[in-house]
Amino acid sequence: MSFSAHVAGLEELSPELMAAARLGIHDGMELLGVEGTRMVQDNIGSPYNGKPAAVDTGNLINSPISNVYEEQAVTRLVIGVNEANPANAYAGPVETGSVPHMPPVEALVPWVMRKLDPRDEKQALSMAWGVAKAIKKRGQPQGVEMFERAQVDLERLTVPTLERSIGARLLATGDLNYTGGLA
Repeated sequence: MSFSAHVAGLEELSPELMAAARLGIHDGMELLGVEGTRMVQDNIGSPYNGKPAAVDTGNLINSPISNVYEEQAVTRLVIGVNEANPANAYAGPVETGSVPHMPPVEALVPWVMRKLDPRDEKQALSMAWGVAKAIKKRGQPQGVEMFERAQVDLERLTVPTLERSIGARLLATGDLNYTGGLA
């Protein structure tokens, strides 16, 4: 997920106030990144649409990260999955669901052992085949939407967070003549 916001009136600022406002924007985006990451983790760890929480080994819940990028006059926040985390391989299908496909049965055995409590490894393999065949037939029609739901909630915090952060940086300069705002 990524965010953008337009801050009106920056072009009218003195260079000193412009620099302070840009630092405020960066500060605000960092705060939004922390909050957005927490929201995604909460969504992963909570039941959704009648499905249990998307937590198994903890890889997925520990995978969200945020980064703030400065590109010319644009500050961009991106919240995603840490590429070094094993969950990177399956976070997309967990988010959006998946089309019918045959997953590797052997990869499902550890999950079956943890979640379905088979008597032994032979039964676990049989249960894993059943899960794989169900995915092959139906796919995962609905995802957990952990990022999408967090983005909706985070968007409501964007303007007030940026206003506070920019305001704090502008106040620190001692010049209170800024009359712009977020659009």
